[in-house]
Amino acid sequence: MRSCQAARVARAAATSCTRALKRSCSGVRLPVSAWGEMRSGVGFMGGSLEALRVPQRTGAFFAMDASAPGFHSRIHDGHRVPAMRPAAGCVGGRVYFLRAAMETTEMNRRDFVLAAAAGTLATPLLAARTEPGVTDTEILLGQSAVLTGPLSPGALALQGGARIAFEDANAKGIHGRRIKLLALDDAFDPARAQTNYRALVQEHKVFACVLGVGGLPTLAGLPVLREANVPLIAPAGVVDSVRDKTQGSAYYTRASQQREADALVSHFATLGMQKVAVAHIATPGGQEVLGQVQEAITRRGLQFAGSAGVAPDGSNTAEAGKALAAAGAQAVILFLSGPSAAAVMKGVWALGAAPSFYGMSILAGDVTARLLGEQSKGLAVSQVMPYPWDAANADANGYRKACEKAGVPVGYHSYEGYLAGGVVAEALRKAGRDLTRERLHASLRALKMRLGGVDYDFTNGRHTGTQFVELVRVRADGKFVR
Repeated sequence: MRSCQAARVARAAATSCTRALKRSCSGVRLPVSAWGEMRSGVGFMGGSLEALRVPQRTGAFFAMDASAPGFHSRIHDGHRVPAMRPAAGCVGGRVYFLRAAMETTEMNRRDFVLAAAAGTLATPLLAARTEPGVTDTEILLGQSAVLTGPLSPGALALQGGARIAFEDANAKGIHGRRIKLLALDDAFDPARAQTNYRALVQEHKVFACVLGVGGLPTLAGLPVLREANVPLIAPAGVVDSVRDKTQGSAYYTRASQQREADALVSHFATLGMQKVAVAHIATPGGQEVLGQVQEAITRRGLQFAGSAGVAPDGSNTAEAGKALAAAGAQAVILFLSGPSAAAVMKGVWALGAAPSFYGMSILAGDVTARLLGEQSKGLAVSQVMPYPWDAANADANGYRKACEKAGVPVGYHSYEGYLAGGVVAEALRKAGRDLTRERLHASLRALKMRLGGVDYDFTNGRHTGTQFVELVRVRADGKFVR
């Protein structure tokens, strides 16, 4: 429907411009080289002007620029037409070029410019389209995440780190614009997340969305985002199967859970550990991670010792501890939150078993250490962000100073948000001044950069831009050491 309407408007525009030029030109018959590129929100349409009788001498290049607010016309040699209003009722458009060979004595440039300013040539053109969430001075981004309740600390830390990165970007400017973030709480509820995404896109008119949390909330918002072609950048806590379903709409700035599982199992093989067990959240996402760990164990030739599913509310941690103690594993992978992980570990120790415990990145090591005290020594965690306390890393140093100034706690979650914010800012810069959602998608798909010790690469169709994983130890005071 839209493409047909754009085609009708294009034909009308070409006919009108042709007639206008015929009235102004005389001379030998020469072709007009192109009726530029006609861009709608979903693709490209082309056309051409019929040959005109214009003078032999070539010279001028006229551009009708419908991409900027106010819609103005320009001449190649620097002449500029004052802003003019787009014609009412036209379809939103982008940039249209009209190349003509002409003799300035036969067709006065000033006459052409005045005709354009008066609307003689511009009236049928596609009207200027202001991209949602973008003004001359601001880019509005949206976030739907769990900002209240027991699951909120990680999401709030992500947001705090991102805001610091956005302030850094705003100090430099992104083609004269500043980033503004509008955040809504979804309480980790998929239905509420969908409502939030609809409000962000349709009511608040955000340009793009960032830092969603959780696979089900992300899936719930996906139809809204896809319908409006809104990019979602750096969602966290999203299992790999959901990542695959969001291909083309979402861009992930942390390694996949399969990558984490592979790194842990590879570490066990290096240390000579043969028997591996898993404690996981008893959810579809937890089951998926269990399968990924089993696959990695089989691939490395190790032995899967058993597993225990833990209810999200932690109500069966004692039973889980018994099952893991009976498994006789040398290493236990914990795909659990901090409190549940601490309870399971205590249950295993209480029965005399002493495996090595390895948490995946969702485990809050500081929370676990606070609950276990001295017993937490030896707990290792796979982290998908670099060490935030690295004194040799200039980006990490800048992040810590900014955290101190902003009152944001230094840690893996806020550092993840900080690096994600840097990726967002760089993608916006590379998308250019003439900012559209499609151009941001294109910028992200071509993005390769190094930031904070991470190599990001979204080229070749990758929706996950990094493979970074490293293991760190948790001290009794909750501090991480490498």
